[in-house]
Amino acid sequence: MNTYGAVCFPRCAIVAFAAFSFLMFAGGAGAKQQAKPVSVFPAPGTPVASELTTFSFRGVEPGNLGPVKIYGSQTGRHLGKRLKHSDGKGASFIPNKPFAPGEKVNVFTKKRIKLTENGDFSIRIGKFLDSVVRQSRLVNDGASTSALAEALKSRPDLDV
Repeated sequence: MNTYGAVCFPRCAIVAFAAFSFLMFAGGAGAKQQAKPVSVFPAPGTPVASELTTFSFRGVEPGNLGPVKIYGSQTGRHLGKRLKHSDGKGASFIPNKPFAPGEKVNVFTKKRIKLTENGDFSIRIGKFLDSVVRQSRLVNDGASTSALAEALKSRPDLDV
């Protein structure tokens, strides 16, 4: 038996074990964080979401979602609550207040979100007919027919 081989085996095993441990504990944390991307609905770039939209994150355990910050261009910061999905494979963020019709909503996360560069994305809130009617009721004290008629008005160049 070779003396050098007998001495090298324990040393090589120790070095290999140390390298393995380093990769598992130091490198593994980063690899775990950058695991499979998370899907979100409404999807990044959605052009017409509801004023009452919630954000559903799939592919992440609810306790591992991390910080989610949501800002409306007109309504400001949106706080809310998180609800675990019944299958345990996701969570929804439910804002405490509605968004404004037509506003841009920016969502900031620390997760790897599909269809994004860095986990941050935006959506746009649609301007729906029921939004026009609701706003009219607030402004006109119940006289929503004028807002409805205005919303459904034909273009002036069309003979109706």
